[in-house]
Amino acid sequence: MLLLHDYLRDDDKDIVRFISESGGVVLESDLRKKFMEPKTTMWRAVKRLERSGIITTTKKDMQNQVRLVSHVKQKETEKEKNKTVQQDKKGDKL
Repeated sequence: MLLLHDYLRDDDKDIVRFISESGGVVLESDLRKKFMEPKTTMWRAVKRLERSGIITTTKKDMQNQVRLVSHVKQKETEKEKNKTVQQDKKGDKL
């Protein structure tokens, strides 16, 4: 489960979820294929997420590699741990 900011657009949240489910690193071309968006549209979405501090981009073999920033992954991990603890507590009450 990924902890996302409320201010993000729904399509941006979908992009972040996809990156997270893909191990935290994808190529921008993979995002375009997945979401069937033109290059410019996806570039703008990536730039929005980069300005928000959620992802970083680097050049890899003449392509943009998109990576989740570590604090986003840490929040995701913390939320998963809390969810597991809550499920364990519910199980103890039954």
